[in-house]
Amino acid sequence: MTSESAETEGSQQTAEISTPRGTVRGVLYPVEHSRGAVLMVGARGGDTTGPAGIYDELATHLQSEGAEALRLEYRTPNQLDEYVYDLLAGIAKKP
Repeated sequence: MTSESAETEGSQQTAEISTPRGTVRGVLYPVEHSRGAVLMVGARGGDTTGPAGIYDELATHLQSEGAEALRLEYRTPNQLDEYVYDLLAGIAKKP
């Protein structure tokens, strides 16, 4: 994994994680000195909304409780090897 960038949008940031296989995008809910972190991923379609569109509300709640959250979007939906690669990039992301 290489460089990372983020653009602030209030209490959430549009995150881009640059990797040798392409850019993994997501939405980060940062917390300074967080107590933990949660990585949220969509279904095989790869979006960041989650089941029934609950990821934004859940991430905001976790953020208010002191846990950072990252809603991750897959680069190439429906390819298991690439899913795993994107998940590892999300886990390796440093704030």
